This record gives sequence, structure tokens and C-alpha cells, in this order.
Amino acid sequence: MLKLTHIQAICLLSTSFLPLLFWVFPRYAVSFSGIDGQWAILGVCLFGILSAVLHGWINKTFYPISGGQIGEMIFGKWLGRFFTLSYIPGYILFVSLSLFSFSLILKSILPNTPRFVIVSSMGIVAMIGALYGLETLASSASLIFPIILGILCFSCINSLIHAHWTGIFYHPVNLQQSLFGAEHLFPIFLGFSLYLILNPYVIQHRRESFSIPLFSMAFATGTLILIYVTSVVVIGYSGIQSLTHPTEFVLQLAQLQGLLVERFGIVFVSLVTLFEVVFFSNHLWGLSETIMKSLNLSVHIRAWLVVGVTVAVISVFQVVPNQQAWDNLVNRVLFPLSWFYLIGQPILILSTYHLRKALGKGLILTPSSSGDVG
Repeated sequence: MLKLTHIQAICLLSTSFLPLLFWVFPRYAVSFSGIDGQWAILGVCLFGILSAVLHGWINKTFYPISGGQIGEMIFGKWLGRFFTLSYIPGYILFVSLSLFSFSLILKSILPNTPRFVIVSSMGIVAMIGALYGLETLASSASLIFPIILGILCFSCINSLIHAHWTGIFYHPVNLQQSLFGAEHLFPIFLGFSLYLILNPYVIQHRRESFSIPLFSMAFATGTLILIYVTSVVVIGYSGIQSLTHPTEFVLQLAQLQGLLVERFGIVFVSLVTLFEVVFFSNHLWGLSETIMKSLNLSVHIRAWLVVGVTVAVISVFQVVPNQQAWDNLVNRVLFPLSWFYLIGQPILILSTYHLRKALGKGLILTPSSSGDVG
């Protein structure tokens, strides 16, 4: 069985979340928390770290069982399968809305290209990547993630150096308003549950069950804080509120005078396309793996599952008509689902497991969960 290294697992996990709200999260922070937006960002980062600890705890407890089989071992065959498969519709919607958000960014660069063509092209490439398997995805993520992270940090720091500091200022903090903003920003971490599916494929040494998700979350939270501070400093609170995609606008402003490519932001958006394709591929593989493990299907059916999930994601993408509908779906559907998937379900799994252990009942071993995993 393929085993990912520590670095590969971190990079693969790090390319599996953030795209949903990446381009709009400064606007969400200011809209929900006003001038306390930075505290909302800090709050959601703390919630993200909590989720990382919970996921690490699950993988340590159930290693090397796949996330697609844990529910069945805790709750029994039928309830466990229902529990596990409840991820599927929410994650299909999540991936579709993430692609919708990015398609609007690319539309500004390719105005004459229909969004359906953009996403379908990305879908074909992502589907091929998912069909090649986890080793290809891990190699791609290990290459793409460090490059994107380095360019993003360099771009933001360069913008901060050349900006006039007119943004964040001292003021009394409204804790209720900050918490409200943090709660509504939490969908940005949707996708993190992929770590549960990676459980059989990760080399688990001492403490690595926790270090992999925590390192991945640390990179993500540090990036969010840096981008938000850059946004406030460069365009201010009013500018953030007036822009649909403030992150894109701030990155487009990055200019490196004297270099071969001065409009560095445009180059960065082009490179992010690779990140989005890897992100899409990761979840095509993860969703098909979840279905296959949960229903105890043959590995030979994986290709059909990948194709089916791809069609489902693009179909849902086509149903979303505009940015307003996108915002409504994020706030009314993915907002509660993010708390359910990233906090509620992990707590339910761990509490049920420890309760069964305390009662001396142990795990429920069924044919599909007691066989070979991975």
C-alpha cells in the first residue's frame, strides 16, 4: 500500500481547503464584524486549530482505518453508512461553490470564455489526476503548494512594504460581533475532513497524527491573517466592503518594478489555477474513496465513481446563477454544514467511541470494516 511522507501529507491536505472563501473572506470579515474583522479572523483560526486537533485525534485513535469505514465501526452497518455518506452531498456542493467562486476570478481574465467551459476544462484535468491516484495527487500537491504559498507571502509582504498604513487601529473590541464573524467564516475550512480519508496512507509515527493537520492548519491560518492585514492596509475597510472579491483585487495590485513580470498579481491568479485543479482532483479522489470504502465496493469501480462525482459537481455548478445565490448558499447551507462536518461529527465520533469503550462494548467489526483498508 502507498504510504505518504509527512511533507506529502501536509501538502496534500493543505491543497484541500481554503478555496471556498479565499477570494471573499476579507469582505465577510468586515461585513459580519466591521472594524473587528481582524478578531473574527483570529477567532476562526482558533476554531480551525480545534478542528485540526479533533481530526488528528480521530486518526490516531482509529489508525489505520479509513474515514469511510469509521462510522460503520462506531454506529453499526446501516447507521454508520448513513453517517459517512452524509458527507457526500455537502461536499459536492462545497466543491461546486468553490469552483464557482474561482470561475468568476478567471472570467475577469478570460472575459469571452463561458464559465462552464472553464470549469469543464478544469474538471477533465482534475478527473484525470484523480484517476491516476493518490501518488500523483501527492506529487502534484508537493510541487504546487510550496510555490503558491511562497508567491502569496512574497506578494503580500511586498504590498505591505509599499502601502501607506491607514488601516487597523486601536479601539474597544466587541467580542460578540467578533465571534459572530468568526462563526460565519468557518466554512473556509471545509475540505479539511479529507484528512480522515488519508489515514491508511500516512506513515504514522509518534505524534504525527496531530502534527500533520496542525502544520497544515498553521500554514492556512497564517496566510489568512497576512492577506487580511494586507487588504486592510492597502484598500481599507470601506474598500473591502465595496469589492466582491477583495483578495483578488489586492493581489492584482502587486507590482514588482524592474522585473520581467511587473503585473505579478495576474501571474499569481494564473498559477492559482493549478492549485484549484489539484484541489478539485483531491476531492474527486476523496469522495470516490469515501463511497467505495463505505459501501465496500470493488476498487475496479473507482473510475466510474470519479466520473460520476465529476459530473455531479459540474451539474451543481451550473445550477448556481450568480454571486448573490452563491452567498446565500454559503451562509444558509455551508455555514451550518461546516460546523457539523468539522466540529460536530468529530466530537460525536470520539465521544461515542469512548462511551462504548467505557461500557466495555468496543468497536463494531463488520465484514467491510474488518477487512483490508486503504
